[in-house]
Amino acid sequence: MSTDTVWVIDLNPWFEIKDLYCKGVPVTFKNLTDTLHDNLKPHDLINIDSLYWSFGNNTFDSVNFDGTTQYDSAGTFNVNLWARAKTCYKSTTRQIKVMEFPDIYFTHGDTSACVELDVDFTANNLNGEEVQFDWTFSDGVTGTGNPITRHFDLTGVYPYEMKVTFTPENCVKTYYDTVMINAWIPPVADFSIADENGTDLTDAVNGIAARATAYYKDLSTVTPNNGKLVKWLWEFGDDKKDSVTSPQTVGDITHAYTTTSGYVDVTLTITDEYGCMDTVTHQILILESLKFPNIFSPNGDGINDVFAPSEDGGYFLFLEMIIYNRWGERVWRRACEDVQGGNKECPNYDDPEFWWNGKTAMGADAAEGVYYWVLKARPMSESGDIVLNGSVTLVRTLGK
Repeated sequence: MSTDTVWVIDLNPWFEIKDLYCKGVPVTFKNLTDTLHDNLKPHDLINIDSLYWSFGNNTFDSVNFDGTTQYDSAGTFNVNLWARAKTCYKSTTRQIKVMEFPDIYFTHGDTSACVELDVDFTANNLNGEEVQFDWTFSDGVTGTGNPITRHFDLTGVYPYEMKVTFTPENCVKTYYDTVMINAWIPPVADFSIADENGTDLTDAVNGIAARATAYYKDLSTVTPNNGKLVKWLWEFGDDKKDSVTSPQTVGDITHAYTTTSGYVDVTLTITDEYGCMDTVTHQILILESLKFPNIFSPNGDGINDVFAPSEDGGYFLFLEMIIYNRWGERVWRRACEDVQGGNKECPNYDDPEFWWNGKTAMGADAAEGVYYWVLKARPMSESGDIVLNGSVTLVRTLGK
């Protein structure tokens, strides 16, 4: 008598899937249709007899236990596994999602500056699945993260790439771009100073008399292929400024000192077309020079009413003037002192009360006639004490 075996089979085709897959990367679906995972019973039924994969991308497999394919487009796909054990047939369909790579583009901060600069680079239009950003520039500089900041100290074109790692397994894409960096080299400011005869006055190697014209020659330089100069700002140290601007190509200029003396700082600031600047300072020595008239008429008509210098001639640490009559008797005296050496008030050229008004020390009108004056002074230029003397005729009624 023969005996037949009857199989009561519980078949449940099943396979692993992940939350997200990467386009263009081989994918393997782990088949769990076996007794180990309780998807095939009874357990002494070792293997399924046949299977068939349909991956939803027009590819199929009936040979391999685990399903392997590659998705070359993004979207949602239905993956079907059909299995047979003995005479039991069954299939399972699971839906997967394949990620589309984002169309990442780059933005960056200002790419032009003087000397050197730090530039921020940012990857934009992300899809949220990015887990790592690796940047590489053509000069070998690397960075990680988003955004990044890198330093440039040379002008040039810099190709760069950013490799992005996404959450799906083995999902990587590299993006490319190029940036133009202008790390402008600033100009170098310099100048020389001379008098009308060409005598060098730079850094006070020689002095120039107050009110005489000083000639400032621009000696500034620029590096080839960098910005051309467009502005020269001169600060003469006497509260006066002047400037030269493009289209002039040199910053030469002249200046005469009428309100200061001694050692004076002169500063030149140059600016190129890209805004790069440089500054240099040299000294000029302004020598005091006083000139007095030989006649005055203190008659109250507002013309030559005081005996004062015919033009401002610098300032002094100490100044004293004494007027004598023809018998050598002192008629009048005035003195001033500038202890700090920078107040520009000794003497005060704008104060008529400082200078001799034709009166004696007692306030009486001095008689018409010839008087003798002596001036002693210590210049701010420290060029040695000055002693001047001369005569002046006091006339109250002109035309006599």
